[in-house]
Parts: sequence; C-alpha cells; structure tokens
Amino acid sequence: MTDDDRPFTIESAAEYLECSPMHVRRLCKSGQLAYFRLGRLIRIPRSAIRELQEGARKQKDKEKVIRKTNPADWHTPRSVE
Repeated sequence: MTDDDRPFTIESAAEYLECSPMHVRRLCKSGQLAYFRLGRLIRIPRSAIRELQEGARKQKDKEKVIRKTNPADWHTPRSVE
C-alpha cells in the first residue's frame, strides 16, 4: 500500500484539512465526509477528502456567481436634488 492509498486517521485528516479533530468527527457524523471503521478505529479514504475539497470549491464558485448576479447587490444611482 502506497502513501496515496493509505486512509487518513481522524487526527491526520484534521492536520491535512487544517482544522480540529472534533470538526472532522462532526463532518463524518453528519455524512459530509465518508469514512469506514476498522473495529473501533475510524479511517477516512483519501478520495473522501478530495471529494470534500472539490465540493467546497464548487460551493465557493457557485456563491461567487450568485453574488455577481443578485440584483439586490446592483448599485442604482439616486437622483441628486
């Protein structure tokens, strides 16, 4: 098994994602991050981390488009009296 195939532990995933181990556990529990168990141990496939990051990127891009096209954000000049 190469390092690219080796799954993350909660702690190593947290370090990789630059967040707390508790946040990684919450992502797993909420279903936002896929994981599997080896007995009592939780392991996170590297593909699940990539999917999480891609989803976050897509969400960011979507928010940018929404912000740019939201008519409420358009500036309408007011007449000066």
